[in-house]
This record gives sequence, C-alpha cells and structure tokens, in this order.
Amino acid sequence: MVNEADKKTTKPAEVNSSHKNGTSWAVELGSEQQLCPIIVKDLDHPGHMIIEMLCTDHDRFLEIADVIHRLRVTIIKGVMEDNTDDSWARFIVETSGSVHRLDIFWPLMQLLQQIRTPISA
Repeated sequence: MVNEADKKTTKPAEVNSSHKNGTSWAVELGSEQQLCPIIVKDLDHPGHMIIEMLCTDHDRFLEIADVIHRLRVTIIKGVMEDNTDDSWARFIVETSGSVHRLDIFWPLMQLLQQIRTPISA
C-alpha cells in the first residue's frame, strides 16, 4: 500500500525518466527510503526553472536563497512548504540563456554537504 508521503518521495524519480523537460536531482543512498534532497527542473516557460531542496528551518531557507542569488538568477517566487515528515524550500527562478541546471545544482549540493558535515572547531 502506498501512502501520500511515499508518492511525494518517488515523484522526482518519475520526473527524471521524462525526456520532455530537463531535471537534475540527487539521491542519498544507504537509507531505507531514497529521498531526492535537491531538484532543479526546467519549466515550460523558456528561462524559468523550479528549484526544490529539502530544508530543515528558516535559516536554511535563507542560505539556499543566498546561494541562488549569488548565481545571478532572478528569484520570482520562494516559499517554504511543510509536509508531514519534512520541509522543502521551493523557488521559481528566471535565468539567462547561459545558465544551466547543473550551474544551479552543484552550488546547492555543496551547501547540502556543508549542512550535513559541519566544520568542527
């Protein structure tokens, strides 16, 4: 039996199998449930993308927004949405023609690694 939370976590894998719109995402292996903590997807409107990232709190939301802002893309809309088990930062951005999904994905992956392995003093 599949519950709503399971449908939510399996959706990015289904999106990735589509060749219609481009999507970049990461999967953390080794856990019971595979969750895609970062998704960068082209939208139908040229130059627009949606960026989704697992987000633990409002401070992380602002850090994610800062990373996106430093990439010189325009944030059209940004929200933090709470689900039953987790929270997601979601941004709709407008890019120039020279910005690609991986240009956004890699800096967010670096932020995610910093969050998971903080530098100890």
